[in-house]
Amino acid sequence: MSLRDRLAADPPRLMIAPTSHGAITAQRWASDGWKQQRVDLVITDGDFVAATDAADRVVVRSFAVGFAPIEIPASVIGTSAELTNVRLHLDAAPPSPTTWTDDDDATATTAFDVSLTWSLEVRGSTTPLGPQTLEALPGKLVLASDGETVTGTLAIEAAGDVWTWADLVKLSDLSLALDAATPPPL
Repeated sequence: MSLRDRLAADPPRLMIAPTSHGAITAQRWASDGWKQQRVDLVITDGDFVAATDAADRVVVRSFAVGFAPIEIPASVIGTSAELTNVRLHLDAAPPSPTTWTDDDDATATTAFDVSLTWSLEVRGSTTPLGPQTLEALPGKLVLASDGETVTGTLAIEAAGDVWTWADLVKLSDLSLALDAATPPPL
């Protein structure tokens, strides 16, 4: 079955590989201006489901990715802390403009909103933080199939601010490179 047929009939679930990676810039306001640091994001798990609509455009039906704990230096909030249980997820994205090289290769560009869920751990005490929406993250999804396995790469490059809190803390310049594939047949 070609990729085009499979996306239309039986949308595959692609598992995100642990070799995937990302980074984000964290900023905080201080009396002498913005302090910032680029933070590497370690991917722990995730998946997404891709399908096509009636116009043969790729649609990301679901997406979830988990991250390893992210250290917050004591200089940021006065004591060492970690962001834990960090996850991005969406339930559905709009259809994406799609270019088909052939029936087994597709490239789609999209912008979608994701929910960020997370917790803050300080001195062994964990506090869930309210979910946040990161809006209009630009993405490029490349899908291919060899007849058995579907592979995909989802690249998200969001320049500028993606989240702010009271003009005191910002997350900006998010980049994710997510490699994924369908599980091998049993």
